[in-house]
Amino acid sequence: MKSFLRKTAEYLWEKHGLVDLQHIAVVMPSQRGVLYLKKELAYLSDRPFLAPDFMTIEEFALKMTDSSLIDPIEL
Repeated sequence: MKSFLRKTAEYLWEKHGLVDLQHIAVVMPSQRGVLYLKKELAYLSDRPFLAPDFMTIEEFALKMTDSSLIDPIEL
């Protein structure tokens, strides 16, 4: 049985191919998910490639709103 991240990596691979992967962005819930999805993508390839732009939901929200994260101690 394939994991969700394996199926996601296969979908990205089939949909975008080796060349177009570098032109997409993938938003994941956590940095840990990003790490394991990168590993799954690496298992699918037999040669080096430029990976998509990976970011967490928090990083994506900060990027889209041009905001900055307040230090928890300041809160």
